[in-house]
Amino acid sequence: MTDHRDTDERLRSRLNGDQPGRERMCLAILSLDRQYSAVTPRRPEGGPDGGRDIEAIFRGETRCLGGIGFQNSVEDSAKNKREATNKFHDDLKSALQAEPDLRSFVFFTNVDLTPAEIEKLRDAAFKKGVTHVDVFWRERIRQVLDSPEGLGLRYQYLKLSLSEAEQAAFFARFGGQLEQLIINQQRSIESRLDRIEFFSSSVLPFNHVSVSFSLGDKPIPIQDDMAVLISISGIRPRRDSLFLYCRSESRIKTVGKAWMWSDPSKHVGSGQSHHPEQVKFFSNSWSVNLFDASVGPFALKDIAGCVVDIFVTRPLLEASVDYRFMLNNYVAHDGVPRTSSESPVTRSWWKDGIPSSVLEHQWYPLMLVGGSTFSSASPLRRHEPETIHVDDSSTSPTITIS
Repeated sequence: MTDHRDTDERLRSRLNGDQPGRERMCLAILSLDRQYSAVTPRRPEGGPDGGRDIEAIFRGETRCLGGIGFQNSVEDSAKNKREATNKFHDDLKSALQAEPDLRSFVFFTNVDLTPAEIEKLRDAAFKKGVTHVDVFWRERIRQVLDSPEGLGLRYQYLKLSLSEAEQAAFFARFGGQLEQLIINQQRSIESRLDRIEFFSSSVLPFNHVSVSFSLGDKPIPIQDDMAVLISISGIRPRRDSLFLYCRSESRIKTVGKAWMWSDPSKHVGSGQSHHPEQVKFFSNSWSVNLFDASVGPFALKDIAGCVVDIFVTRPLLEASVDYRFMLNNYVAHDGVPRTSSESPVTRSWWKDGIPSSVLEHQWYPLMLVGGSTFSSASPLRRHEPETIHVDDSSTSPTITIS
């Protein structure tokens, strides 16, 4: 079982000859003190450092320099204390030569100094104009390493395992933070994988659009004038507009069609759905086929940056509690349907690209947040991708898709 005596003994000799390890441990210990920020080493791998091992900022504004005076196999002898004192004065002198207006200085040693000896070192620095002097002697270093905050450093540099009591103290102090860190890291990985998957899918043909309006918990009849009009404007390369329209043809059927504003007589998609007389959803899916001679089939990436507008008739607006609009199995918009106008709207350019039968409806625009840019975040994927299974256990392998 680890106790303070083990830490004390390791500090005396564990890092014998390991100057990089000594400097990194002292750097980490200083970083635990919230009075210090921007703690950096000068030459932790060795080489001339001008007698200054550490640089930091004290209390957010005062530049601080520091020295490290560790010795091998310390016995706290008069010689050890003399060498520690000399190292303090040498490092302080080098720091003041480099920065005459220095006001903050820290010093680490694995020699155990008395309060009187520490006060003498501070007085010497005060007389040279340094207003803040912080000395980390062995007992103070041990206290930091044996605290819940320092247990990780103690194991890393002194190779002392945590006792059950120390593990309990560590996780009581940092368990919640570690858990949140793991969760955040997992979410970050999932977000990046989703982004990669979306970019991969965005080059596939854009061939499917769907919209669904939830009508509440209890099934209701589809009303005659329930209809949806969707416009996707600015589709590259010709900045054309795609229109998608569906309406209730009967109480058990909705029908839809799609066309481009530049040629409303040519349908580029259609869709219909059959349903019971009373339903919880008003929905439709369109299979679309967009092709341009210069670029070939349109991909989902060609929709990025386009402006999406969704218009509904008053009966559908009043009956709906939420909606979802999807492009190629990715959710482009969803939410509670709210109109941005209490009066029916029209667009002056609609008459040139929308059939008169569609314009007979009174249309109310839904308030949408942003457009389908997909630039800063990946849209939610509604369906998992299909998985291909190959059974090669027989002489005639079979392939199934699930």
